[in-house]
Amino acid sequence: MIIRGINIADSYDNQRDYEKKDEKQAIMWLTKAAKQGNVHAQIQLSKSYRTGWGVDGDLTQAMSVIREAVEQDYDEAKEEFNHLEEIIRNKRVLSMGRTEVFISYSSKDKKYVDEMQPFLNALYRNHKIKPWCYEMINAGNKWKEEIHQHMATARVAVLMVSQNFLDSSFILEVELPELLQAAEDEHATILWIPVSDAQVKDTLIISKKGDKICIADYQAVGGSLKPLQNMAKKAERLKLYNKLCEAIKYCFMVS
Repeated sequence: MIIRGINIADSYDNQRDYEKKDEKQAIMWLTKAAKQGNVHAQIQLSKSYRTGWGVDGDLTQAMSVIREAVEQDYDEAKEEFNHLEEIIRNKRVLSMGRTEVFISYSSKDKKYVDEMQPFLNALYRNHKIKPWCYEMINAGNKWKEEIHQHMATARVAVLMVSQNFLDSSFILEVELPELLQAAEDEHATILWIPVSDAQVKDTLIISKKGDKICIADYQAVGGSLKPLQNMAKKAERLKLYNKLCEAIKYCFMVS
């Protein structure tokens, strides 16, 4: 069963899909094997804590596990350790200038942002993580300047993707190029939720440096491409909002 756990975790790197019960089973056996000194299990368990696969993302725990593997003088463990160190270092640097969550969406999809708002409020109330969207612009302010200001301070960009979203010239030509470039250059995080069926894979955004980037290159929140619009039950949508907020918390966990 320990080998089964390692195999399931390995398959994650190969982009194969498993049910949550398989993830939990893999983590259980990986944890047992790691405690017994199995270096492959230690590496996979560290990756799980780093990515949030099967467990809550925890860079501190990921570092603790990979250190045990490094002590066994294993090259792959050293590579993972160095990668993890770089992530932590970049997050610390990033935290100095980027402290907000920028919500990007079409005004035609506002009802879903309103539905998600209680979760965002809880993020700020419980963790002092500040969400921002353009509806927060005060009367009399220069709206374009304020949007650019908040994009420049966003550690996380939440994209509410629909065909309305992709049909907005301001989103395509102003918001997305800046946010996606921040992800490339400054390790900001892109989190996106499919709101309705949309031509996501066919839409290429030209970054500020001229690179062609597709939103679909980033993993959708929860790993599911089922749009909010197709979720008949509100409880299903609320579950996805909660997953979004857990992902946002993970992005802010290193100060």
